Amino acid sequence: MSFQELIEEVKALSPDEQRRLRKLLDDMLAQREEAAKIDVFHQTLLAAGLVKSIKTPHTTSTAARRLIQVRGKPLSETIVEERR
Repeated sequence: MSFQELIEEVKALSPDEQRRLRKLLDDMLAQREEAAKIDVFHQTLLAAGLVKSIKTPHTTSTAARRLIQVRGKPLSETIVEERR
């Protein structure tokens, strides 16, 4: 699909769909800009010799975690009691 065809498709959207598309595009651009700023920051740290390497953060999906059942008092109550 050419860019001009894409423009015509966008014109055919309802005003609500156009607003949703604009928000999506704004969010995507903001994420790219933020990533670019972080990259510049990392490169500046490397160039200044403040760090030797930039490691990627270890991320774990929270969806893969399972909740456990706990018997007795809630853990938060136990912690508050022990701090007294």
